[in-house]
Amino acid sequence: RGRRDEVAAPASTQAAVGRSTGACFVDTQGDVTCSGALVPTGPLDAPAEGLVPVARVHGVTSLVHAFGTTCALAGGEGWCWGSNQGGRLGVPAPDSFHPSARIAGIDDAAALFVTSGTACVRRSAGGLACWGEQLAGFGDAPWALPALHAIAGVDAVSGQTSSGVLLTASGAVRGFGELSPAYYVQTSAAPVVMEDEDLHTWTVGDVVQNATSTEIPGIAGRVVEVAAARTLACVRTSDGALDCFHRGEVRRDGALVPALSSVTRVVEAGVTRVAPLGPGICAQTTRGMRCYGVIREVDANGPSGGILRVRDEPWPLEG
Repeated sequence: RGRRDEVAAPASTQAAVGRSTGACFVDTQGDVTCSGALVPTGPLDAPAEGLVPVARVHGVTSLVHAFGTTCALAGGEGWCWGSNQGGRLGVPAPDSFHPSARIAGIDDAAALFVTSGTACVRRSAGGLACWGEQLAGFGDAPWALPALHAIAGVDAVSGQTSSGVLLTASGAVRGFGELSPAYYVQTSAAPVVMEDEDLHTWTVGDVVQNATSTEIPGIAGRVVEVAAARTLACVRTSDGALDCFHRGEVRRDGALVPALSSVTRVVEAGVTRVAPLGPGICAQTTRGMRCYGVIREVDANGPSGGILRVRDEPWPLEG
């Protein structure tokens, strides 16, 4: 949606989010301007040119953007605009585009999270309030739009609807979908056969087990931030380290079988922020931005693809 134009950030910018087709900026007064595909327009509006102020949204302290949806935190309120895929805007009209709208029932938001079909706020008293398409890690009961759903004991979430990670109030990291150890464990007499984009097939545990999250072992230190792409997850610890794990493969009985890798310490110190970007994950460090992805390799003795490829420039968000 929109052209790929180069727009200079305002001189007073204190926070920004972006993708290959647009960006949003927060100035020192807490006002937001956006360009390109991130401008909060309706589905029939023409693409905007230059920087456009976001109406009604003021006093913004942080922005998040993912999968075509932008959300802003302003004085405890959550405001979102853009793609409503999966109901991320809290509107019961999925797969549509909308201008900025306040999330009803939220006045104590401390942080915002956007996944492929779900958006959540961490409330000041703890726990999440989420809306949109239900994340697999939050169990089996279906959600209805536009109601808010309280998720107790969870402080952060990152990922897609079917795979991701949760950060619990106790500091534990739990994975779901392809980022959960339980996803690859056969637990019933009638296992589910899965097929990935490379046409490899494998069996996984029963549906109930895979719809819930499982704790990830081997993470050292107190985790303060989590980030997940489809098959790669990284966590930032309080001492600035970056630990990552991913879906790999083992060769078993002559066939490639997906398995979850062990946790790898990627950066020892100096990480100040971590976030998913396209198929990879980027970390802001005291020495600059570093981005990581997974190289596909086959290891006969353990989970493969364990080499993390370092890129000095981020992947484009599309393509």
